[in-house]
Amino acid sequence: MIGIRSLETRRVSIAGSAVGAKRRFLVVFAVPLLLGVAGCDWKDDECGGPQVDTQAPAAPRDLYSITGDRQVTLVWLANTEPDVRGYYLWWSDRYSGPYHLIAEVAVCDGCYWMEYAARGLENGETRFYAVSAYDDSENESDLSHEEVWDTPRPEGHAIIGNANHLVDHSVAGFDLDAPAVVPADAREADFYYIHDPDTGGYLVAGSQYYGGTETTEIQDMGWTGDFDEISFAPDDVGWSPTGTAEPIAGHTYVILTREGYYAKIRLTGVDAEHVGFDWAFQSAPGGMNRQLKALGGS
Repeated sequence: MIGIRSLETRRVSIAGSAVGAKRRFLVVFAVPLLLGVAGCDWKDDECGGPQVDTQAPAAPRDLYSITGDRQVTLVWLANTEPDVRGYYLWWSDRYSGPYHLIAEVAVCDGCYWMEYAARGLENGETRFYAVSAYDDSENESDLSHEEVWDTPRPEGHAIIGNANHLVDHSVAGFDLDAPAVVPADAREADFYYIHDPDTGGYLVAGSQYYGGTETTEIQDMGWTGDFDEISFAPDDVGWSPTGTAEPIAGHTYVILTREGYYAKIRLTGVDAEHVGFDWAFQSAPGGMNRQLKALGGS
């Protein structure tokens, strides 16, 4: 095992192993005949010792990632070969490689799934990940085949007030990029809360207070059991045509800011005066970076 791998070197390695296996196959048939003539048991140590294990484990399967704040957790299906001793974790800035070694993880007896948390990462930086298995004889598998990429992002919890109340107006909006509680009519507000005794409450996307024309989008994803349930932002469909959503405790909402960043909030409490919520903000703009899944939830 070396500290860097690429798809091309994997192909060369596989081809070389196939040739070597063929040569070993031819020798195995000749050895018993020669040893039999000499009256020697070919399996005994004095007759050449046990055969060397050159069979690499299968490539690990079902690799996926869980996005966190400055960390990514990798999860994969444990190999079933009895001689597998551990796994190597790899990262690259592109799927084709080359891949750089992150860590080594020992096998877990009786575990159906394996996992590893890569911590201390830069939020907003996308990386591709892979895993390989190795056995007691240091035979190493190919890298996992799934195309797994992840972009860590910040997360937290906040409470904002009711924009209809003069005293709460200055704390009724939230700026996801800062992150910070801001006035409802601040241009930095990605959304704000407003409640009226007659019409009820609303989450309003963007700084649209007093008739603004910002293009921040919001979408109610419905009730969710926890913060982890919504892992990706919708792909340009289902946004509220009015830029508003009814605030309901336990619902998760996805937001696309006017700067092109995705975020999600899950309401933990709602009354006429305040809204409490967990939030996650994907600081890498648009495109493939719609990942919002949080680690551990709240």
